[in-house]
Amino acid sequence: MNQEFRPTEWTDLPPRRAVGGPVRVLIVDDEEDFLEITSALLSSAGFEVECARAAGEAVARAVRRPPDVILLDILLPGCDGLDILETLRGEPETADVPVQACTALGQRDSGSMLVDAGFDGMVSKPVDWPALARLLQETVPGA
Repeated sequence: MNQEFRPTEWTDLPPRRAVGGPVRVLIVDDEEDFLEITSALLSSAGFEVECARAAGEAVARAVRRPPDVILLDILLPGCDGLDILETLRGEPETADVPVQACTALGQRDSGSMLVDAGFDGMVSKPVDWPALARLLQETVPGA
């Protein structure tokens, strides 16, 4: 995370949905620093951000108020991202919400493996912040 971030770099990419309002992102990660930094950076770029630190909290938040896109860590204590994805896909409120895997696994084949497992894409840690913003914006239908 030693990349410098400048929200003004995203001015050509306003995070808005076609129906209006900011793009809503649910970040699911157990690392407090990652949540704080990612939330602050995406919020400063105009995204509406909600965070969850555990599987149950993530599913409850997503079902209660489905986000436009979910950024889901793969390696969580007690439950991995694949289990959470399966639960989200089984809920009517979140079955069609795009889910981007977020992982430090870093293997070249991880992206295709995760897409095969049902994720809409993958973000590698450490995160390329402008690329993450573009990916989230492009993932949202109608944005």
